[in-house]
Formats: sequence, structure tokens, C-alpha cells
Amino acid sequence: MVVVNKGLLETIKAGLGGYRTAERKVGEMLLSAPDEALRLNVRTLSAKADVSEPTIIRFVRKLGCDGFPQFRIQLAQELAMDRVFAEIGQAEPSVSGHLLIDRVAQSATRAIARAVEALDDATIGAVAGLLVDCSRLYCYGVGGSSAIVAREAENRFFRAGIASHMSEDPYRQVMDASLAGPADVFLIFSATGRPASLLDAAEIARSRGAKVVSVTHAHSPLAERSDYVLRVNGPAPETPRYYFPSPVRYEQLLIVDCIAARVTVDLGDAAIQKLRSIRAALAALHGPMPEQPAGD
Repeated sequence: MVVVNKGLLETIKAGLGGYRTAERKVGEMLLSAPDEALRLNVRTLSAKADVSEPTIIRFVRKLGCDGFPQFRIQLAQELAMDRVFAEIGQAEPSVSGHLLIDRVAQSATRAIARAVEALDDATIGAVAGLLVDCSRLYCYGVGGSSAIVAREAENRFFRAGIASHMSEDPYRQVMDASLAGPADVFLIFSATGRPASLLDAAEIARSRGAKVVSVTHAHSPLAERSDYVLRVNGPAPETPRYYFPSPVRYEQLLIVDCIAARVTVDLGDAAIQKLRSIRAALAALHGPMPEQPAGD
């Protein structure tokens, strides 16, 4: 079971009544001026709180930190997160109706336009060629939209007769990569290009001769570990961050559609026969549905 710990300041506030006198001084000082505490070392903090330096060390260890440096790092991260959500609270919570619909639609439209501008036909063709010839295609993503788009990629490519496997499990990703060979392709989705399991899988896969294609930020660690990079941009500066879903998945889905279309064209009749077989199997389950697209 995953346990989500309280923040440092929340923990201090909750335990303030049970602290010893010296510890309470430290706690009260941190609660009253947490930003200032980030700029202090143990000596200056102890002087400001009017306690000894060993008291400071004991106090941060009581909070679960190994020492004062780790405490400062955690406090800085917590304050940064607090500022983000304070901004969210100051955003426009009254946006609704057609204005909200328009903003979400504009965000999606801008994302697709940026993706189209960044797409390179030569790279799409090269990636499609890898998929057509590969022994097995691995589609990876972790977290929110990237894992969902990886699942969609598997759903699209298996229909064309490409042996496809999707995983969002970090352990399985690394294990699959360790068994890869030169005829395998890894199609990895990540908006940031930083998740550790994806970086590890990419490195391992390439060390075994497999090709790695990433749909990610151009200047990310994942891009550096890839043979081919199909760039996503993330939210544009004018895109509201608050209350709106990330538009990155529109870019990711467009890229999947472009690769899938090129793969189908390259395979020609072979892909059409695969789709026909799938449609026949589905028709046996629920009868013919002529209004349903053959590719879905």
C-alpha cells in the first residue's frame, strides 16, 4: 500500500502541542517564516529560534529527514507546490459555458497545429518502415495521457498485423527491454521525457540492438536515448494551466494517427486483409455494422 505522507509544515502544525519547549520554538519559527528558513543554515536558524544547534538537528530528524540539507530540499519542494496551488486558487473559477468549451477547444486546436508544424514526413516514413519490418512492437507510457496513448498505439498497430505489446508497468518495461533484440521496436510516449523506467528501458533496449522511437519533448533525457524523436511541445504559453486538461495528448494522438496511416499505406493489401479479418470476426459477434469505420 502506498502511503502519502503529510507535508513538513502540516506535520509541524499538527504536532506543535506535543513538542518540548525548545522544539516548539523551532516549529513556531518555521511556521511563521518558512521562506526565510530556506535561506538560513543550522547556526543562523538556531540563533533566530533561540535554541541550540543540536535541537535543530533533532527536530528535523523527528520530521523524518536525515539531516538539515534534506530538510531544506523537502521544504523548498513543498513551498513550490504550495505556490502552484495558490495560483490555481486565484485563477478564473467562474469560467463556464461556451467560454469554457471555447478555451478547451482552442487549447486542443493549438496543440494539433503545433504538432503538425513539428512533424517531419521523412521521420514518419522512417518510423513506419521500422514498424512494418519489426518482429515485435513495444508501446510504453507511464502516468496519465502517455500511458493512455500508448494503449491506443497498441490498439492501432495490432490491427495492421504488427505484433504489439503495451505496458505502463515500470518493472515490466525494463524486463521486456532486457529480452529485446535487433528486430524489435520500442515506441515510448512521455510529455516530459524524464520518467526513470522509460529512460532505463530505452537504454537497455538500445544496448540490445532494438530501435527506440520516442514521442516526447525534443530536449529531454528520453530524446537523447532514442533513435528517432517525434516532438511534442506541451502547453503553449498562452494556454491556461488551471482547470483545463493538458493538450499534450492531442499532439501524441495526432502522431500515432500519422504513423498508423503511413503503416497502412505501406502495407497495402496486407493491412486491408487484416482489417477485413477483424471486421468479419466482429460481425460474427454482433452482426454487420456498415456505418462503423473499417479501421476502428
